[in-house]
Order: sequence, then structure tokens, then C-alpha cells
Amino acid sequence: STQSHGGVDFSMGLCLGSLAGCAGQACLCCACSKICSCCSFGSSKQSVRVGYLTYIILGGLLAVILRFWGGDLLTKLHGFVECPSRSGGGDHCLGVEAVYRVSFTLTIFFAALMLLCALGGAIAKAVHTSFWALKLIFVVGLFIGTLFMPNSVFNGFAQASQIISAFFLLLQIIILIDFAYTWNESWVANAKRDGEDDAGRKWLYCILGASVSFFIFALTLIVLMYVWFGGSGCGLNNFFISFTLICAVIVTALSVSGIAKNGAILTSAIVVLYITYLCWSAVLGEPDSCNTLRGESSPNELQLIVGMILAVASLSYSSFSAATNDVFHLKPKKLEVEQMLPESTNDQSKREVEMEANATYFHLILALASIYMSMLLTDWAAIPSDNTVSTAADVSWVPVWVKMSSQWATIALYTWTLVAPALFPDRHFGPEED
Repeated sequence: STQSHGGVDFSMGLCLGSLAGCAGQACLCCACSKICSCCSFGSSKQSVRVGYLTYIILGGLLAVILRFWGGDLLTKLHGFVECPSRSGGGDHCLGVEAVYRVSFTLTIFFAALMLLCALGGAIAKAVHTSFWALKLIFVVGLFIGTLFMPNSVFNGFAQASQIISAFFLLLQIIILIDFAYTWNESWVANAKRDGEDDAGRKWLYCILGASVSFFIFALTLIVLMYVWFGGSGCGLNNFFISFTLICAVIVTALSVSGIAKNGAILTSAIVVLYITYLCWSAVLGEPDSCNTLRGESSPNELQLIVGMILAVASLSYSSFSAATNDVFHLKPKKLEVEQMLPESTNDQSKREVEMEANATYFHLILALASIYMSMLLTDWAAIPSDNTVSTAADVSWVPVWVKMSSQWATIALYTWTLVAPALFPDRHFGPEED
């Protein structure tokens, strides 16, 4: 319900007014680009990535605001944004439909940039690295255009997003495991570099301290889950929690055994903490009586703000980490680029071809992240059927099973990284050399 959010609506109006002012200022700066550079993020690789990440952050914030606090505005646009008939009609799911439109807009935007970069050329390079205000105008105009599109388009988009987002979740899991291994290898390398004296041992102490801290945190969450979500009559939750605990013990023991040649205690601690968090997040989102923290009333504004921050932060981190980690080796290496081009090609042309391929991959990941946004903010395309659900964030059975499935995939993939070198000793499972 939105009638109790007068202060929030006023704040939202100020925010939208500020954004409009900023957009106008950006347009003015671009019109006077010879004397003003406020519309540019720069042309370096890092600044360009930050620029596009800003689009994801702003899009996520807009989607969350429309999802939970934009009821009054969306009601005025009822002729454009409507609830599908399967929800029973009314205005209670307008926020969900608005999220689809924001997600669709960003998806089209990044998909267009991906195709442009794939074609290559000077125009693609210029569009990729500059014209930020013009791109902002394009995104805003595209979003306004989606308001005139029928709901049937976005119902199909939501169904496709469920499948595509599963791939993005898999990508997140692989990145997490890769990050855990990289962290451990980095600290072990530092210890070897500093030798066996105090300077080297401090890294080993850091590995041990971080591992113990992660294990303690995970164990604390498991105990709290038994207290708050388990007990008599909550057999499913008891299974989720017990399965998490058992798997945590198994993968930890396996990682320090002789079977796992690449095993490490810090890597296991990170993975254990992550699978425990997934279980916690799943049972916390259950809509039944076993979720003792849910209560009967809808969440207050502070809870929604915290949820909004976590959702946008999660989306932003997932987008940036996925776009900067080539875990599927989709980006061509320098050697591969040289082999594809004639021998007479100069170094500058080779760098441009490599940049175009990297930019194409980058926009592909951001397009996937934009699709994932629609699932993250709508409980995986769940349509609310009454006003009490319209303000409840992430409380339904669909995300519960999505998160537990993600946990099981994480356990399976991490276990495979531990046992694969022993099962296939003739194959190389380490990082490839350039």
C-alpha cells in the first residue's frame, strides 16, 4: 500500500527533480562540450566501465523506487501501465510491471551497444567511450516509449528473463568460486615471496584468521536458522539447514584431504560462508509460519530502504564482477587476436580489435545483468494478488527455490573443482597462460 508513504513520496519527488536537473545540466554540458567536460566519464577502460555501471545503478534505483513507492505515479499512468488479468486486476502489481519496463530498457540499450561494438569501427569506439549525455537521453526516451507498449510484450520478456537469469546466476557462482581461489592463491604467493620469516608468516596467519572468522560466522548463521526458522513442523527448513551444515563439513574436509590437490582452507571457508548465506536468504524469504521474522505486517520503510540498498548493491557488484571476469574465456587473448589478423597488421590495429571484442563481451554481461534485475526485484516474475504483497520484498516461494538451487549448484561446482584434478590427472585445470 502507498497511502502511508507521504514522506517518502515527497522525498522521491525531490530525487526525481534533482535527477531531472542533473540531466538538464548534462545536456547543456554536452552542447558546450568544447568548454565543459561534465558529461564525460573519460575514455580510459576503467572510467568507461564506471560510466556504464552508473547506468545500472541508476536503473536499479529507479526500478526499486517504482516497485515499492511509485504507486501514486503509476496509478496516474494506468492507461499505459496495467496489471495483467491473471493478477485479478487492480493497481497492486503496477510496480512489478514498471520494473519490467526499466529492465527491458536497459537490456535493449546494452544489447544495441553490444551489436555496435561487434561491428567495430571508429563510430563504435566513439559511442562506447563518449556521448554519455546523449546515451542518457536515449535511455530515458526508450523508457518513456515502453510505457506505450502493451503488457503482453513484458509478460513474454519476464518468461524469457527467468531462463536467461538462471545463466547469469550460474555465472555469478563460477565467479565466486574463482574469486575464492584467487584470494587464497594471492595470499599464499605473498607468503612465499616474503620467505619463512615474520613477514611471510603474517600472510599465513591472515589466511588462518580469515578462514576461522568465516567458519564462525557461517556456524553462527546456522545456529540462528535452527532457532528462528527450524523446529517442529518445519521439516523443509530443517532439511535445508542440515543439508547446508553437512555439505559445509564435507567440502571443508575434502579440501584439506590428499584427494584435492588444489584444495585450500580459505577457499572452502569462503564457499561455506556463501552457501550458508544462500540458505539464510532462502528461509528468510519464505512466506509461511516457519519464518518467524516475517511477522504479519508488511515491512516498514526502513526495512524497504535496507532491502533496496542490498538489491542495488548486489546487482551492481554482480554486473561489474561478471563483466570484468572472463570465466568462460569469451574474450580473445592477445595471441588469438594476432593469429586472426594478417601479419602486416600494425600493433595499433591489433589493440583496437582486442578492445572491440572486450567491449562486446562487457555489454553482453551488462545486458544479462539488466535482465537479471527484473527477476531480482520481482521475486522471479511473481505477480502479487493483493495490496499487502505489493510492499513485501522478496517473500515468496519462487526465490526460495531459486536460491537453494543456486546453493546446490555452488556445492556441486566447488566439489568438482576439488576432485576433478584427481579424477583426470592428465588434464590441466589451472589458469591458462596468455
